[in-house]
Amino acid sequence: MAVYRDDPDLHFLSRCENEELDLLVSLITHDPRDGALRWTENLSGNEKYKSYFPAHRNYWREIAAEIQTFGASSIVSVFRGGKGVMYREVLCDVCDHVDVKHHKDETTETIELALLMGLLAKSLDGMSQEELQAFADSMGLN
Repeated sequence: MAVYRDDPDLHFLSRCENEELDLLVSLITHDPRDGALRWTENLSGNEKYKSYFPAHRNYWREIAAEIQTFGASSIVSVFRGGKGVMYREVLCDVCDHVDVKHHKDETTETIELALLMGLLAKSLDGMSQEELQAFADSMGLN
């Protein structure tokens, strides 16, 4: 079972509405390609999840713990007592994995922005002229 580590970068989850947490919980528990339950997730087996779903606010710490353990080695987490890594470390590891340049001394928000901009740039680079035009049109750009 995942154990939440107090993480200032994830405290915002406590202020989210259930509707705002719906997509996050869905992405954590299910593969969006086919809707199948993820093999690596533990959230759906958690007692608070079972008791409160879909009232996600009642188990926001368990959601945060799942994010933290996604970024950690399963074997290492066992030795940490089920605790994963802090969100910031997960974020930096994702940036490294997708080859997005970032500076570890920047704020978490700046690193998140670098990740989003990097992913957007990679997506745009992979689009045809027609797809780029459709994207520009959908964004109201000339």
